[in-house]
Amino acid sequence: MRKRIRQGLATAAAVWGLSAGPAAAAESVTELRLAALALPADETRIRLDAADIAIGPDAVVARYRLVNHSEAAASVTLAFPMPDLDFSDPDVSLAIPGPDPLNFLGLTARIDGKPADIRFSQSAQLNGKDVTATLRQSGLALAPVGPFQAQLAAMPQPLRDKLTDGGVLAILGADVQGVPIYAPKWTVRTLATRRLAFTPGQAMDVEIRHRTSLGASPDTMLRNPLRDAPGLIAEVRRYKAEYCIDDAFFAALDRMTTAGDANVSGLRERRILYALEGAAAAGPIKDFRLVVDKGRPDRLVSFCLDNLKRISPTRFEMRATDYRPTRGLKVLLIERNG
Repeated sequence: MRKRIRQGLATAAAVWGLSAGPAAAAESVTELRLAALALPADETRIRLDAADIAIGPDAVVARYRLVNHSEAAASVTLAFPMPDLDFSDPDVSLAIPGPDPLNFLGLTARIDGKPADIRFSQSAQLNGKDVTATLRQSGLALAPVGPFQAQLAAMPQPLRDKLTDGGVLAILGADVQGVPIYAPKWTVRTLATRRLAFTPGQAMDVEIRHRTSLGASPDTMLRNPLRDAPGLIAEVRRYKAEYCIDDAFFAALDRMTTAGDANVSGLRERRILYALEGAAAAGPIKDFRLVVDKGRPDRLVSFCLDNLKRISPTRFEMRATDYRPTRGLKVLLIERNG
């Protein structure tokens, strides 16, 4: 039976792709699709024997045991989880948790307890065309985080015009001084890999840590009376299905707020999206453990997982054997502002 968990958040360290700092409190940001470690689907010698994944509002820590089950030496290229960054819609702000344009998740790895280097590569795509060289020749980072607007400001106007005319940049408006504000239109694809070589029968422990991409909204449509508004019924229904929200969750939410159109209680919504499916692409995981941590006891949380056990005031655990995830995990968190 699928168990419904509720309780629920954390202050977002979200960085909007077009800004140099945290997203404004009144701004909604969209969570990135985080993911588990993936082995090649056709890998038959090296298997994922154990996975222990802890997901919280601030960070994700995943520990894996990889074993070479063959009688010969074998090697594999691990693909570490780095989501695509789609900047094609200027009305969507992405919850990019770190300022590094290349390693924007702050991803680190350890192998058998020792720090391990990760190889990063990045490309930019626009309408099916690779525009990586165009951006690099223009002096722009492929992932436009941190000093992106400063890079544009230092660029000669004819070059900005050329990039705008070519559809690489879009003009969103202007600042108070009348200086145009530009937005990227491309999608960034980042690949993070590490090559591992195994002797026959060898096991390796791989640990991955990175920041959480935390989607954020300064209010929630789930509060009373918004959730009964005719224009929101379909969206509320979608939330209920994707996060396994039940009547007990709504009752707890109603105790946090005062009914009315205005958000007088200062409710805030946060979201985490984590893809589990790729972890078992090459076969089921012998020993699987997943922990979701809501961070503080006074937060509401709701998500869908089977065989859950509460192991602390903020943490919920799932264990399984020979596990093959078939769907991703969506976590909803709600708290009062401040």
